[in-house]
Amino acid sequence: MKAVVVDSKIIDLFTDFSIEKRILGEAGIELAVENITNPADYVRLCRDAEALLLIGLQTPRAVIEQLPACRVIVRYGVGYDAVDVAACSERGIAVCNVPDAGTYEVGSHAFALALDCLRKITCYDRRIRKGDWHAGSGYKIRRLCENTFGYCGFGNIGRAAARFAGLLGCRLIAYDPFVSDEIFASAGATRVSFDELLAQADVISIHTPLNAKTYHLFAQEQFMKMKQGAILVNTSRGGLVDREALMDAIDAGIVAAAGLDVHEPEPLTDLNDRIFQYDTIVLTPHSATESTAYAPTLQELVARTAVAVLGGELPANVINREAILKFRQKA
Repeated sequence: MKAVVVDSKIIDLFTDFSIEKRILGEAGIELAVENITNPADYVRLCRDAEALLLIGLQTPRAVIEQLPACRVIVRYGVGYDAVDVAACSERGIAVCNVPDAGTYEVGSHAFALALDCLRKITCYDRRIRKGDWHAGSGYKIRRLCENTFGYCGFGNIGRAAARFAGLLGCRLIAYDPFVSDEIFASAGATRVSFDELLAQADVISIHTPLNAKTYHLFAQEQFMKMKQGAILVNTSRGGLVDREALMDAIDAGIVAAAGLDVHEPEPLTDLNDRIFQYDTIVLTPHSATESTAYAPTLQELVARTAVAVLGGELPANVINREAILKFRQKA
């Protein structure tokens, strides 16, 4: 059997793939490491591979339909919007993510961005460097424990972020129709509707997948419903936020500040981009998972997931589990 790391150089997270080679090799699976950048090479180099290990390259139906040997695609990370899951399901290809490797990192990064905005740390730094030494400039700072933290999506990462705010005495609310009341209760958060989240939260932290239904989930209509002077944090996917509408909301005084680790598009390299005009928008380069522990943990979980699926298992991180079960029953 053969596995392929599809896009090994799309980001500089990994220095080598020795962890994957060891784990896959022990299961009798050969690993090829490629740096594919276009559909033609994707098909040519992966046509005979049973497993694809994917960092972020777009994997549309047109490519998937030309991969006859493929049985599993494992994404390095939580989001799987780069993969046409429906096309994979039709062909019996299990699509997997790794939801747990960076839970602590992303949760703490989300809270750090919120705290930065709440205390105007980066905003002050930028203004001081321009000669503006004035503690009262800009939006007003509320005492931390007086803020209501709202979470759009209350899975593992959302709850990890909420723990930091909860420890400091902040009120916690969350919107997530897929999480049980028991989980809400154990996390000390109140379940609210999406509109209630917008209206009540001083800080909204986004932790939801990107798909056709959630694209630009936060747009002009939603910003108009938000609490005056609210702060928005996004460590999930850039496409969840209409960034032009966000900047318009900041201009209008509706949103006080934003902390963004993910962007649409990425990377942000045009220094003339409107977003760089705002000293109240804190930017990080899709780096929320960064830590010395994250990469090796992620690599191990990706490899073990591939081995499990190729061995006939359907681990908990198979996104299209029901579709694969039905496909196997028919086969």
